[in-house]
Amino acid sequence: MARPTNAQNPILLGSGAQIDPNEVTKVRNRLSRAIGQLQGVVGMIDNGESCEATMMQMLAASKAVDRAAFALLLAGFNACSDSANDSAESRAALERLFMSLA
Repeated sequence: MARPTNAQNPILLGSGAQIDPNEVTKVRNRLSRAIGQLQGVVGMIDNGESCEATMMQMLAASKAVDRAAFALLLAGFNACSDSANDSAESRAALERLFMSLA
């Protein structure tokens, strides 16, 4: 069964810190726009659009997903920095995730 789409559900970090629900909403909105871009790319492929135009849209969708990931990681870093329960292990895990995007 699908999870509810309530963006106000908290995202918990290993340290017990929560990412700000407003930041989660922003990330969710970015991803929703990226889904729309990808649906557009599929339509372009189905309609035989030019390779160049299709690739440009694919690159834009890819960048949108990357930006959403970076925004979520930044929110995680901020939540860890603000948390009294911040642990070196949680911070190291977030740093590994961040570097995996590079």
